[in-house]
Amino acid sequence: QTENLPYADQTIDLDPNVRDQFGLPAPRLTYDWRRPNEVARIDFLFGKLEELGRAMGATHVWRAPSGSGAPGAHHEGGTRMGTDPKTSVVNRYGQSWDIPNLFIVGSSTFPTMSGFNPTLTIQALAYMSADAIVNHYRNTPGPLA
Repeated sequence: QTENLPYADQTIDLDPNVRDQFGLPAPRLTYDWRRPNEVARIDFLFGKLEELGRAMGATHVWRAPSGSGAPGAHHEGGTRMGTDPKTSVVNRYGQSWDIPNLFIVGSSTFPTMSGFNPTLTIQALAYMSADAIVNHYRNTPGPLA
């Protein structure tokens, strides 16, 4: 798996035509993994995996057709972490720019999708957020610097 680059037109928003069971707009995911850069990176990775397999003695290596997508993904993004409220949803502590008592902790705050399992990074971010909540926010509620 390779890291996906962030594209401004790849979004999660509310679908204007689809409603959920409560009559509310349903989420809509706009994402295209067939962009030339994404396909090139996946093809490069598959080439390296094939090379590694052959070096280990494999006599037959099955390879997905080019452009057929990555073999798996970690769901990340949607509530981007950043330093600017105009281009992100939360600050480095996972605190919402718009609702100071809302903290979002998880892989949804990643600005891009990593090429690796995000579990340890999520744990580190959770620890950092919890520490900020306990040692700063609890005593002085409001935006964290």
